[in-house]
This record gives sequence, structure tokens and C-alpha cells, in this order.
Amino acid sequence: VGLPLFTSTLGVGLIIIGYLKLAGFVQKLPTTVVGGYLAFIGFFCGQSALSMLSHVNVSGVLEWYKFMHPQPLLLMFPGVAGGASIFIAVRNLRHMATLPLSIALLLSLFYLALYVTGTTIDDAKELGWMSAADAPPVWYHTWDYIQFEQVIWSAMPGQGMTALSLILVVALS
Repeated sequence: VGLPLFTSTLGVGLIIIGYLKLAGFVQKLPTTVVGGYLAFIGFFCGQSALSMLSHVNVSGVLEWYKFMHPQPLLLMFPGVAGGASIFIAVRNLRHMATLPLSIALLLSLFYLALYVTGTTIDDAKELGWMSAADAPPVWYHTWDYIQFEQVIWSAMPGQGMTALSLILVVALS
């Protein structure tokens, strides 16, 4: 519930900033502030990616020791190598198709590795190489899964400054 609500708030906020021609004021934020915030986002995304790859939950650098075991390292290696490869390709091959083609190549290599090794998709899920997510619901049953009575509505107003910060950071992009 919060994600679509704040995504809509972001959209409306950006429309208001554009309509009132306030983007010039947003661009006056110090680059150290914007850079620090973007560095935090990058760190958080990187840590989350490692957690997702390894199936190990960490909440900060002090818990990274949990990654240093053979199984998590094995599960993280292809993702980290693939990410580094995409970074190198995008930095060196200045073409708009580099990123999508790199992603398609990694995806193709993954399924080629499954085929060559005789690994089924169910095997890959069991081994931790793929998410074992349930099948998505039929589109017209999506709303059946939202449980509004489980939402902690009192937490929403406290997210106002976070939503405002998000609007400002996105307006800088």
C-alpha cells in the first residue's frame, strides 16, 4: 500500500515542481549532500543485491561476515562477476544498446549453463540459483491479496520527510 501511495506522491510532487518551475531551486542543493545521499542509495542497493544473491540477511557492514562462507560466496560470484562485467562494458562501449545487450547476454549464459549442465529450473530454484517465488496471481485477482487491515496507517504520516527527500533527489536527476 505504501509503495503505490508514495510513488503517486512522487509523481504529483514532480509535476508540481515542473509546473511551478522550482527545479532551479532544487539544483541549488550542495553536491556533497546529493552525492552523499546517492552514495548511501548505492551502498544500500549493493548490500541488498548481495543479500538477495546469497540468501543471507544482513542489516549493515558489521554483519558482512555472514557472506564469508562457501555457499553464500558461490551464490554471489556469478552476480558480482556479471555486475562487474556490465560496469566495464558500459564504461568502455559507449552505445545505447550496451546495457540491454549485456543483461540479455547474462540471461542467455545463465540458461545456457542450465542446459549444458542438465539442470532444470526446479533444480536451479532448489540450489538457490533462482527465486522459489510462487506463481503470480491472475491479473484480475491481484487486489484480492491486499489486506488493508494489516496496514499500519499510523506509520504513514511519519514518512512525509522521506517522501519529500525522495521528490527532491529524483528532481535532481
